[in-house]
Amino acid sequence: DEEFLEGVIITDDFSNGLDNWGISIDANSAAVVNADGQLEVTLNAGNKGGVIYPLLKKIVCNKQVAIEFDLKINGDTSTDFEAGFLLKNGSTTVVNVGVRSGKLQAQYGSVGTTFANGTTYKVKVITDPKTKTIDIYVDNARVAAGKGYLNSAVAWDSFQLMIKGNNGSAPLSACFDNLSVSVVEES
Repeated sequence: DEEFLEGVIITDDFSNGLDNWGISIDANSAAVVNADGQLEVTLNAGNKGGVIYPLLKKIVCNKQVAIEFDLKINGDTSTDFEAGFLLKNGSTTVVNVGVRSGKLQAQYGSVGTTFANGTTYKVKVITDPKTKTIDIYVDNARVAAGKGYLNSAVAWDSFQLMIKGNNGSAPLSACFDNLSVSVVEES
């Protein structure tokens, strides 16, 4: 079922566990709420990882949306490892934002911000369906503006947290917290 949503679409600090989330990760990986109340996804060396997604109806939104979360990478951030989120339409990726090999990337290109091991960063992405672009903020500083959707022919209708290792990545984990997906109020 499609649902046109206003205001807050998703908000979760993971204090109530993962009951509202679906998990699709490798058998040798783990997704748990850790002692700090964060969603922590751990990959063992060489695992491919997967996605964690909210158990919601299909989202259809024709307004700007803000995606905000805290992200901390634990382990050697220089390895070929990616953690972040995807906005999809069916199986088509529309937006891909994440940390890969220690650098923040958007739409598979680096935006130059380095994420250090064990440091928590506040990430905010504003999606604009009219211009089919995103703006990215890290710790309240804009680091990228006007990055185009990967596929501008479709609107996104689902949100997924993503973590994956490539080419034999060393064991790593990503911690997500204070997640919010909400409609941006028009001024």
